[in-house]
Amino acid sequence: VDATGGCNRATTLQNLRNVPFAVFIGGQDTTRAPSAKEGIEAIKALRSADPDGYESAYNEYPDMGHGLKSKALTDINAYLKDKVRRSYPRKVVWYPEVAWKRRFYNLAIEAPLLGQSVVAEMGQDNVVTVKSDKIPALTLYLNDALVNLDKEVQVVWNGEKVFSGRLSRRLTVVLEPSTGIKLEFVL
Repeated sequence: VDATGGCNRATTLQNLRNVPFAVFIGGQDTTRAPSAKEGIEAIKALRSADPDGYESAYNEYPDMGHGLKSKALTDINAYLKDKVRRSYPRKVVWYPEVAWKRRFYNLAIEAPLLGQSVVAEMGQDNVVTVKSDKIPALTLYLNDALVNLDKEVQVVWNGEKVFSGRLSRRLTVVLEPSTGIKLEFVL
């Protein structure tokens, strides 16, 4: 939730695929309202291309300025009440923004850079499809929530099959924060 309407700042909107995003803003906030509307429209455009992601809401309070009053705060609480984080989404879209953020959901890049992108889909058929741009190496963390580890798993990266086989559960991997199987690929 962006209670101030700054949804068009440095945050790459594509990274919000699996995060419900809402703007609650005063209509008299002439500084932030235009960029908030622009940002939410961009998120809606992403959702039209990818209907399973990019959930968003826009709430404008015509009688309020930059500071929100209790009515808006009540609405924010109501909006957040039923939201649940998807720890293991079936599709992850990542446009790295800073070099120190090397992991995003179940993906890792050793040295992320602006201009890189990756879309990873964990298919129901145990095929992980990865499309990337400008990424020479990628680590996938897989677990039973993403693929059936009792069956063969395939990984297709930019149209090329880079892995096909069974993965074993290992305690050393399960103890990592992502709780999954680590697969590293270099193109």
